[in-house]
Amino acid sequence: MKILYELQLSSISKVHPGKIMLDSDSNFTFALNLLKELKNYADISILVPLPSQLEAGEKSIETLKKYNLNPYEIKFIPHPAESRFFVSIEDYKQVLADVSPDVIFCNDPAHVANWKQLCKDDTKIVTYNHWICFLEYPKNRVPYFFRQIEGEYLADLVFCNSSAMVSALMRQTRFIPNMNYSKFKILYPSVDEETIMQYQEEKFEKNLILFNHRLSTQEEYMENFQNFMCIIGDVKNACPRLKVLFTNPSGYKVKGLESWMTCKTLSREEYVSILASKPLTCAFFGYERMWSMSLGEANGFGSVSVVPRHSCFLEMYPENYKYFFRPDNLDEAKEKLIFLLKHPNVRLKEGEKLKKFVLSKFSNKVLAKKTYITLKNLWRKNNGNRGRNNN
Repeated sequence: MKILYELQLSSISKVHPGKIMLDSDSNFTFALNLLKELKNYADISILVPLPSQLEAGEKSIETLKKYNLNPYEIKFIPHPAESRFFVSIEDYKQVLADVSPDVIFCNDPAHVANWKQLCKDDTKIVTYNHWICFLEYPKNRVPYFFRQIEGEYLADLVFCNSSAMVSALMRQTRFIPNMNYSKFKILYPSVDEETIMQYQEEKFEKNLILFNHRLSTQEEYMENFQNFMCIIGDVKNACPRLKVLFTNPSGYKVKGLESWMTCKTLSREEYVSILASKPLTCAFFGYERMWSMSLGEANGFGSVSVVPRHSCFLEMYPENYKYFFRPDNLDEAKEKLIFLLKHPNVRLKEGEKLKKFVLSKFSNKVLAKKTYITLKNLWRKNNGNRGRNNN
């Protein structure tokens, strides 16, 4: 089976205007983890959107080649938000002629309609909801919401990051007649098992809290950061040796950090080394549909996380997980952070159990195989054994 995977255009760095942040974006991480294993089952070409008149995402191209994935570059107009609407149909035609895919995995639902115009019925169009621009978002995002919903209506299969996302989509699209919800399937963001297994013997950072979430003025991210800052002073008073590391400033300038707090952007190698040291992690997101890929990866290394008991977090952790807190009770979160800092041996033991859970459920080796079977069944449903000899 031949798959064309179209990456979603990432954001523009506020720190370095004009540079594409594709190589460090969570969407790219999601795709890379999946594709590294999916290529063992199918013939895959990667469509890499690079806005014209801007510095190209060389790192993303280099990373794809490193793992023997075939990048196929295509130029888009300069502004990422507009690029989600306006693509060159002629370029798409050329890609189809060059690749001739059985399945197109369109990572951005807003591009599905374009592919549907060009493809024959025997080419299946699949899309994915890494996030969706819901109607409660600012009004300037509403057109993008409807383009996404249009794509999900037209797609042959829609992957969502969780059952919480599926439920949210069903509520948001209930006004659309004949929406086929049976084609909505769950594809959890995976962790890279190979990378995790390479880092086994890092020194345990028992006094470190890693806050590896994006810092942003966007409401949902700011709420997460502010809730953390509300309690971390009390945690420090109870655990004097505590240090805090923020690793995803995303151009946001954090003011008033204490001497025991550090905010910096790390290389991938530096970041993974920190994860392997099993720091304590946490999240305080209040809105539904939030799948934290940064926590999922940390948990794969054996980091224990204190998280709210709601929405996607209920799918990310075992049913009997001890370190949930009630979303409206920050004091409960604070006490659990203090307990885990004061009992490092308990944390190590709990971290090993969590690591086994994550690798059994969210390993890219596990999810890539399941994804391949789903895509193969979708393609064969209407094509039988016709066409090329597929594995």
